[in-house]
Amino acid sequence: MNSRKKPTFPVARLAITLTVLTATIVAVSWALYTTQYVKSYRETLLAQEAYSQNLKAEYVRSQIRRLLTDVHVISGEDRLITILEGSGTSIEFADHLKRFSRYRGIYDQIRALDLEGNEVIRINLEGRAPVLVPTEDLQNKAHRYYYKDIIWMNRDQVYMSRFDLNVEYYETEKPSKPTIRFGTPIFSREGSKIGVLVLNYLGDDLLKELLNLSFNSPGELMLLDQDGFWLLNENHKDMEWGFMIPDRAHCTMAEQNPKAWQEIKDSLSGQFILNDGLYTFTKIYPKTLGVVCGNPSELASDTVSEPEWIILSFVPRNKLHTGGTGTMVMFGLTDALLLVLLGSISVKLLIATNRRRAAELELRRLNQALEKKVGNRTQSLSKANAALRNEVQHHQQSLMEKNEIEAQLRQAQKMEAIGTLAGGVAHDFNNILTPILGNAEMAAIQMDKNHPLQLEMSEIITAAKRAKELIQQILMFSRKNEQEMLPLRMELVVKEAVRLLRHAIPATIDIQTDIEPNCGEVRASPTQIHQIVMNLCTNAYQAMDEEGGSLTISMRREQIDPDNYRCQINMTAGAYIRLEISDTGPGIPEDAKERIFEPYYTTKEVGKGTGLGLSVVHTTVQDLKGHIEFSSVAGQGTTFTIFLPVNAKGSTREGIDARAIPPGSEHILIVDDQESVVQMQVRMLGNLGYKTTAFINPHEGLEYIRNNARKVDLLITDMAMPKMTGLKLIEQIRQYAPDMKIIICSGFMEEMNRETAQAFGIHGYLRKPVSIKDLSNLVRDILDGKG
Repeated sequence: MNSRKKPTFPVARLAITLTVLTATIVAVSWALYTTQYVKSYRETLLAQEAYSQNLKAEYVRSQIRRLLTDVHVISGEDRLITILEGSGTSIEFADHLKRFSRYRGIYDQIRALDLEGNEVIRINLEGRAPVLVPTEDLQNKAHRYYYKDIIWMNRDQVYMSRFDLNVEYYETEKPSKPTIRFGTPIFSREGSKIGVLVLNYLGDDLLKELLNLSFNSPGELMLLDQDGFWLLNENHKDMEWGFMIPDRAHCTMAEQNPKAWQEIKDSLSGQFILNDGLYTFTKIYPKTLGVVCGNPSELASDTVSEPEWIILSFVPRNKLHTGGTGTMVMFGLTDALLLVLLGSISVKLLIATNRRRAAELELRRLNQALEKKVGNRTQSLSKANAALRNEVQHHQQSLMEKNEIEAQLRQAQKMEAIGTLAGGVAHDFNNILTPILGNAEMAAIQMDKNHPLQLEMSEIITAAKRAKELIQQILMFSRKNEQEMLPLRMELVVKEAVRLLRHAIPATIDIQTDIEPNCGEVRASPTQIHQIVMNLCTNAYQAMDEEGGSLTISMRREQIDPDNYRCQINMTAGAYIRLEISDTGPGIPEDAKERIFEPYYTTKEVGKGTGLGLSVVHTTVQDLKGHIEFSSVAGQGTTFTIFLPVNAKGSTREGIDARAIPPGSEHILIVDDQESVVQMQVRMLGNLGYKTTAFINPHEGLEYIRNNARKVDLLITDMAMPKMTGLKLIEQIRQYAPDMKIIICSGFMEEMNRETAQAFGIHGYLRKPVSIKDLSNLVRDILDGKG
């Protein structure tokens, strides 16, 4: 009788195996944690803190520039100069200052003083309501330090006091008012000094905004002056304003943390780690923004002290590793799971080994039978494998096509989102650009033709109109605007695009132009031509970005004969303008030449291109009935050649531009939520003789029509307003004035078409920004029944 040994379970071997596996897993996990995660977390924290400091510093700089602009604008007001010269009253100008103070909401006091230090006018901000101080309550401030400093300054110099708590009657005002005084001398029209302007800026808003900008930062925000005193200490309020409060005179960075102060005081910005934690700081010098601070003796000796603010963020050491705790727990749980898994596998392997030994005899017995069956199945398996390989290849191909479609869909969704954002930005920028263009045109009209500033005003108007065209390009990109096709002198647009490129292209790239004058006209929009030149030149200089090179733009008129090979493709014989853009870059790879005009295809690195530039150029050239071709040699560069047909019908724009600016005397109601736009339109129409009434609240405009419908001859209203849309306002007005003549003035007309205009009885519309010529001509045409 045969006897078989019972398999034994090797417990000792299993214990040793599990111990080794556990030690290996723990060692590997700890190494990964210490070498990878901690390093990555710290690098991310350093980058985030540096970015946060730069953001706060840029915010402070922008605020100071804004304050300097206010000082220069108010000090140059003719009405203020008239008051100080004694030939005007302060009532009208006081109302202007009150509106300005209410709009800004950041000035505790605005005062103007004469040469003896007597206050001529003062506006106090009580709560958020500006109040004009009565004449009998005005004071003499000749003894105050800021007056003594400002009165010695020259034209265009601006005084800035130390950032301190407001002091009244030798005591700090309660509740505390962090204050900075800005001031500048005021000069008469003849150039003599007649007084000073002083603005008390409430710095509390600046401090609060700095705290808001630190919301997502783990660091503690601090703001120090050049002596190391804390102006803001987020977690230690008892250490702020030490230079003003006697019992805090010791509260300086130099005394409280000398090591950190030693690192900070001699550098403009930086990051360093001490035993207590991470420090990130940036210094700001208001003097570099045009501010002059000091006293007359310092000014005379040319040793003006330069004030300094230090924005500091401190991350305690215990927070430098905060992100690692959760990760360590995760690693621990992973270790435990791996340990259980590996232990289970080890047990099963050991059991399987014993079973294998018991089964070897049985396997030998079955071996011969299996070999026979394997032989019989080999042929059928070969056929099945071939079919399976074909199926796998087909599945892989389908998966690749699916991934490509999904990538294109994500790219299209991204471009759609960018287009929506671009449309919103363009709409807001139109509201900013409207008063710039309008006021510049009115100033140019009021100036004598030989005025020395006439050239500068012309440059401002040209730049504003160029910006207007660029806004139309953004709106076209966001599908909210169609381009107007007009006869166009192409060489003027190309030269302007080249002028813009010279400021954007690195100095390592030489730009050469060969543009033939009077090439003729093409029928296109300036934006389309500008877009073609900018896209092709951008691609060219990016190809030469690393090693430099030469970019050549040439343009000339060329006659295409019927036997020209291009006429066999998609061109017709006739006169064309030929535009060539060449570079000396590395050239286009051979495998990419057939796909360069495909949407989303690009040979650039990730993040350096959308793959739409050449596709947009190709589509635009086709829309203009033109032709595009290219040639490229590896190592020698690339040349793109564009042919656009010459417009044979001639230009019709001269007759339009030659129209005069007609005046009028009718009553016009203006409704727009942007106060700067309203003020500009009121001045434009007022200068032309019209009577105007304006509201920034559409409900107030509706109420005015309800009570004065017969007095108004024409309504000009914005389309998108927060309290009531332009179409809703028109619908309400029709209940009281069904025959009212109406003009829509908006940044873009996404909701406006011929059917909508007829349904609401709209007689015409203007696209922001508005020129005085366009506004006056349309208003006159509609009032005269021509619109």
